[in-house]
Amino acid sequence: MFVFGIGAAKAGTTWLYRYLRAHPECHLRGHKELHYFDVIEKTLVKMEAKRLEVEIAAIMERLPQMSPDVRAKRFADVLDKRDYHQVLATCYQDKNAYFRYMMGGLGNQRLVADITPDYAGVSVDMLRKMAASADETRFVYLMRDPVARFWSHVRMVANGKLLEGEDLSAVAKAELAHALSGEEIVVNGHSSYAHVLEKMEAAIPENRRLVMFYEDLMTPAGLRKLCKFLGIKPKLADFNERANEGKAIDMTSEERAAVRRLLRPQYEAVASRFPVLPKAWQKTMAEGFA
Repeated sequence: MFVFGIGAAKAGTTWLYRYLRAHPECHLRGHKELHYFDVIEKTLVKMEAKRLEVEIAAIMERLPQMSPDVRAKRFADVLDKRDYHQVLATCYQDKNAYFRYMMGGLGNQRLVADITPDYAGVSVDMLRKMAASADETRFVYLMRDPVARFWSHVRMVANGKLLEGEDLSAVAKAELAHALSGEEIVVNGHSSYAHVLEKMEAAIPENRRLVMFYEDLMTPAGLRKLCKFLGIKPKLADFNERANEGKAIDMTSEERAAVRRLLRPQYEAVASRFPVLPKAWQKTMAEGFA
């Protein structure tokens, strides 16, 4: 079975990747977020290959300063990235390069997965091609309470722009104001659950797609649901583990109200499809959209 994990930034895809990679029935390469199908569609293969070259060079430069155990792990990451770089270098001539890379090192595991959140942004036509790319494909789409996801994403972007000596809270608030300005920026693009759901419904048969709430995934019942859909046995998980969790910064009540107004269509679109929403979603909706 070939599984595509998609979603939005800060919606649990890294946790999902780590869980599946540690599962004995699953095979995932060490390089997460491959961006294969989205860069193919956007003809950005050369740009992605160059970005990967820079990333590999940066890791290699830092290797001597690492402890032996960390160095071994990071060098293994480099080898995996180099393998994938070769896929990008040959993908137009060799249509099977991606799948050979994905199967590299496969033992008796029954599930192979590519967890790339940005696949949520590809077209309906590309989703159809992905669904037909293997004999048996499955899609897992993760959603998180829109306001919580949005603010976490804003803080992540702000942290990436932070200069030495700057206050993260101030930079995050400036980034929030930019996100609320109405401009089409990456944070807003990741918030469009409604659009992604429509595309998935048009491109992927119902029995081959699973939409899960981040808040439900992080529970024993949610994990059992996921594993049943994927046809694997549930494995114990650490639900207290948080991947890439940023520094907690509070929004003002006015800022939070503005974000709720911006994201109201997302709550309504999801509520129209799922009659029972997680408590976190219900709590946010109860605050109102005025």
